[in-house]
Amino acid sequence: MKTSVPWPRLEAAYEARVSTRAQRSVSAHEAQDLKFAAGRLAEGKAIGELLAARFSGPVRVLDLGSGNGGVASGVANFERMTVVALDHRFNPDLQRLCSETGLRVLQVLGNGEALPFRDEAFTAVLCLETIEHVSRPALLGAGIFRVLRTGGLCMLTTPPRLKYLFRRDPHFGIPGLLALPDGLQRLVVTRIFRRVSRREYDVQHIYCYAGSIARLFPGRKIFQGVGQPPSNVVARLFWSIRQRFSWERLLIWKVDA
Repeated sequence: MKTSVPWPRLEAAYEARVSTRAQRSVSAHEAQDLKFAAGRLAEGKAIGELLAARFSGPVRVLDLGSGNGGVASGVANFERMTVVALDHRFNPDLQRLCSETGLRVLQVLGNGEALPFRDEAFTAVLCLETIEHVSRPALLGAGIFRVLRTGGLCMLTTPPRLKYLFRRDPHFGIPGLLALPDGLQRLVVTRIFRRVSRREYDVQHIYCYAGSIARLFPGRKIFQGVGQPPSNVVARLFWSIRQRFSWERLLIWKVDA
């Protein structure tokens, strides 16, 4: 698969950007975010390979809630990909990375609940670790399906609540946090552990069941987890249950009405 920038060059430039942030004095919560950010470019590369294999011709990709821009950069390094990175704030690190490497990623400031794009503008929409931060997720789901072309794919990741029920939660590292109702989670994070301020706290809801996410996307769709079910009947049953309550990635295909 043809790429715009040699991967070693892009990886070195991206690592330099993440390392520069890591050298500053950061809190434990910020250090957790940096560790997460370090793997985003590799994730974008894997997603780019998947999209290149699934779609022929030009592929327009919307990275919704693009964060540090690592995923958008990895996808954009495939020549057939045109990537739009949408977030609520401008990302200067992503701009510098593009300037240094010649990578092309269009940054757009916007709100996932009111996407500023025409209907069926994108072949694929990436909603990665984003939906749990959205206060009106039904508007997000409707917007994604409006801008997604028929036959297009939305890839969605969000931490399954049951997976972290008695572990450290993925956002703040507090054991057992996700066993509490949403309102108590906010109180524990901001008042007891003081990981972030009440203004900075942005986790709206962690989902227990994949079906509750599927319902946010209107119209006809194929909703599935990644991977193939085993051939054994009993193993397939357990696999199906795991896909519903402890997924890795969710794929939502927009099909003909």
